[in-house]
Amino acid sequence: MIRLCFLSILLFLSSCNALSSEYEPPEYEKLADRITLKTSDKIEKEKGLRLIGTGGGMMNKIRMMAMSFECCKEINMEEGRELVIYCVNEYLSAINSNEELRPHLVHYPFTAQDVDIVLYICRPDRTEVPMGTLSVVAEREGVVVYKVPGPFPTLLKRIREEKFEEAVKI
Repeated sequence: MIRLCFLSILLFLSSCNALSSEYEPPEYEKLADRITLKTSDKIEKEKGLRLIGTGGGMMNKIRMMAMSFECCKEINMEEGRELVIYCVNEYLSAINSNEELRPHLVHYPFTAQDVDIVLYICRPDRTEVPMGTLSVVAEREGVVVYKVPGPFPTLLKRIREEKFEEAVKI
């Protein structure tokens, strides 16, 4: 009986793996990934931010593209604002300048509302920043948000938010 259960589970798991290995992403998704990686390489070289995650909304059309970075130095709000604006502008420039990608965008040109950039801030030794110190700067749907570690049970406390256009003017 134990062998039968084991074989059934093994058969189920192997069939799940077979189904998932057949997926081939569409060409526009591969192109979006290449643009993301090329942009992240530039950002890493110029600003020292390390890519730690990517994402997007790409069902039939590209609706959103996202990157997350690790920033291994403590920064203040002004530095965080400058970094996130730089990342958004570099990403948008790479996306909008690629003529091969344009037909696959839900609309052209892509704007700050169509990209997500998140900067996770840590100390140079990759440990968490102290409570009250900037730990996340994120641009999502055209809004820049700043967060600090909060006391338990609040993991992150939002300390400020501003529209992307306002952040650029500041």
